[in-house]
Amino acid sequence: MNAVLNGVGRSPSSQSADGFLRIGVPIGRGGTGGQLSDAVEAITHLAERAPAAALQMWAQRVLIECLLHGDNVGLCEYQLTSVLDGTVPGTTGLWRQTLSLRDREAARVTGRNTHRGWRLSGRLAAMPNVGPAWYVAAIPVAFEESRAYAIALLSSEQDRIRRIDAVGPPGSHGANIATLELDDVHFREDELIAPDGPKLVGQIRTVSVALRCGMLVGQARTLMQQHPELYRPSHAAHLSRLVDQLLTGVSAGSFTRSPFELLAIHLQLVRHGARRVGALTRH
Repeated sequence: MNAVLNGVGRSPSSQSADGFLRIGVPIGRGGTGGQLSDAVEAITHLAERAPAAALQMWAQRVLIECLLHGDNVGLCEYQLTSVLDGTVPGTTGLWRQTLSLRDREAARVTGRNTHRGWRLSGRLAAMPNVGPAWYVAAIPVAFEESRAYAIALLSSEQDRIRRIDAVGPPGSHGANIATLELDDVHFREDELIAPDGPKLVGQIRTVSVALRCGMLVGQARTLMQQHPELYRPSHAAHLSRLVDQLLTGVSAGSFTRSPFELLAIHLQLVRHGARRVGALTRH
């Protein structure tokens, strides 16, 4: 069984020593405590030197957040230890839902009631940290007769799932990017993380988007160090202001009340990076 970071040349022991996955997780649930801002700064530093590893850590940490806030206590207790220590790679198919404030954001997987259980079919494209031999994934599912999507846990142990290697964003080589195709996969109700998917997404949104922002900051700092000619003083000042806004909002908890502000920071960081990369290609 591969540990989370084996794909980017790090051992399970070194991953556990870093302890990133436990930052911000309550001590009583197996974490080391601390604040989300600590995790944001940690993933920023990781993204500066190893963007693929940072993407894997983001995926794993968001899965952990799903389990912590989900309604299925038994499932959380069963899975949490192995995903916290990185023994089992984990991911989610919730990024599109996280970036949307609409409760009706469409799920790409449907659940069909056979009256002898549920069957899942659909396609989840280009998710990071999908181990080639073993993985778990929190995915949105549109069950028949349900108004909103639910969130279910998928496992590589299940039959009729096809894993296909996929291409991710720049710098993600080695992050185990894969597409999953589900063809009438049998689903047990004890694998349901939360019947109200939009509610759970609202609870994990700050962690998910704030960590992605931290990754973008780390990548921007690396580009600034490698190509200082691309950065005017105003560019560096703008990046610094965005970092201050991010950490202040995370520490104050204001993004939970006003997620639009966090999404706006994320969008500005995406545009900031795209402009600098665009300038690099023109040189």
